[in-house]
Amino acid sequence: MLDVVVLSPEKGDALLIRREGPYERLWTLPGKFARAGEKLEEAAAQIAKDEAGLNVQDMRLVGVYSDPDHDLRGHDASCTFLAAG
Repeated sequence: MLDVVVLSPEKGDALLIRREGPYERLWTLPGKFARAGEKLEEAAAQIAKDEAGLNVQDMRLVGVYSDPDHDLRGHDASCTFLAAG
């Protein structure tokens, strides 16, 4: 799973989106599952574009999180990137 924290350079606000499915009516970070052979950095930039319509800059890895209770759909590892939008 990839999550992207997109910060507003002027305000420092983080972008959240509303989901469907198990996260319906909840605010979440933009994210998706990466495909086999896909570079995580490129996938994270594509997430910001697809889910928020943003071309992000200065992307960097924030951390990798693997709490078994993190995702309602099952255990996974989440790579989180920080970007300016």
